[in-house]
Amino acid sequence: SFFFSSRRRHTRFLPVSWARRCVQETVIISLIILELLLSAYSFSFFCLGDINKSYNQIRIPVQRVEIEQSSTEVLDEQFLAEFNDNGEILLQASPDRIYKIMMQNHHNVQYLGVVYIGEHLQPYRIMFDTGSDWLWLADKQCNQCPQQIKRYSCGDEPNFCSYEFKKRAMQYGKGFVSGSLANITISFDQESLIKNMQALLTTKIKDLDKFQADGLMGVGQSKKKQHSSDRHSILDLLKESNRIQKKIFSIYLSDTMNPNDMSSELIFGDYDKNYADGPVVWHDLKTETGWFINLDSFNLGPHDIQSDAVMALVDSGSSLLIMGLDEFSQIINLLQTKYGAECEEQYGKYYCEGDYSRWPILRFIINGHSYELTSQSYVGPQGKIMISGRAYAKGMVILGDVYMRSYYCIFDADDKKIGITKAVSYTHLTLPTIYSVQISVVAVSLKKKI
Repeated sequence: SFFFSSRRRHTRFLPVSWARRCVQETVIISLIILELLLSAYSFSFFCLGDINKSYNQIRIPVQRVEIEQSSTEVLDEQFLAEFNDNGEILLQASPDRIYKIMMQNHHNVQYLGVVYIGEHLQPYRIMFDTGSDWLWLADKQCNQCPQQIKRYSCGDEPNFCSYEFKKRAMQYGKGFVSGSLANITISFDQESLIKNMQALLTTKIKDLDKFQADGLMGVGQSKKKQHSSDRHSILDLLKESNRIQKKIFSIYLSDTMNPNDMSSELIFGDYDKNYADGPVVWHDLKTETGWFINLDSFNLGPHDIQSDAVMALVDSGSSLLIMGLDEFSQIINLLQTKYGAECEEQYGKYYCEGDYSRWPILRFIINGHSYELTSQSYVGPQGKIMISGRAYAKGMVILGDVYMRSYYCIFDADDKKIGITKAVSYTHLTLPTIYSVQISVVAVSLKKKI
């Protein structure tokens, strides 16, 4: 038999075996192309997933709306893939909606996430501060603001921003900001708008020259009760608009000097147990204003620190541990007299040399639970002591980023409590250890989606 082929006026006959071979090779090439396309799709689907950093779990976000790739994810539903004793994959769905904001670690000093502001949803690098309760940005007319801070022009967006024509000033340690109040529009995902967020548009910023962010968002408890009638916190606005189910958020801070690191994370609406290296211990708030919890005592190795501090503020806006002047002097004296440290003060900061491996654990006792920091935590680069004494800290201890890098903290505004657990080490968040399960989980996810 023959295969018939025609081209213009010329006619030729080809052997059927040759034609069959052409067809077979065409089919094979088509299958290879199809396989490559499916592999690319599977890889892209996997990349969109949020990988829980453990050996037997992968979390795959299922998104109702498609958003551009950014440092923020909006998760409407999550499938938590787990393995039973037979090696089969179990899928559990969580209906909670949460906002996840990845933060850049700026040399273990500041952690910055992206918030989108105004009509055109311009990205601003924002520091999230549990020690305060206001959002502030630099006004376009600010002539006394550091050059590196991005400005915002409220007057150019009358439908998305309105001035209240009220003046206000705020103190941040030595730092100071002042300006006018306004109601602005923000977004965490460039899709869902959060309107009527009250903010301070600053016209003066003083003694914040090393501030790397474009602004600051306070996520602390309101310091004045009367604010509740006319001002809403970001947690209030998220819950009232049904974007989160509970007024809760959590913060994980990585411990790395890499300025490109983006593994730190703030989650509005929930917390991720995979950041926890142990059980969560909950502590009731000591006051109605601020994230203050009870402090029993603290010590350096076997030496008790004589202190009148009765509470601790868990403060993501402070890079150091801050305590009263008296308590700080005791710690420096102990390091010098008991552990051979040679310390020198430079511009209000202490730098100490010595055998850091011999230096003792700094221990905080909170409601009978012990929280320990090794010398690797409280000694920074060039021997800088990551502890400071301040007159305004009398009667309390401020547990800043030095503490929060070691402990994963969960802030529950509804139930008025803070959950604390040992944080998973930054080195445990790398991906290669779970590559062996990626293909099987993606395959199940695709089947489930279809």
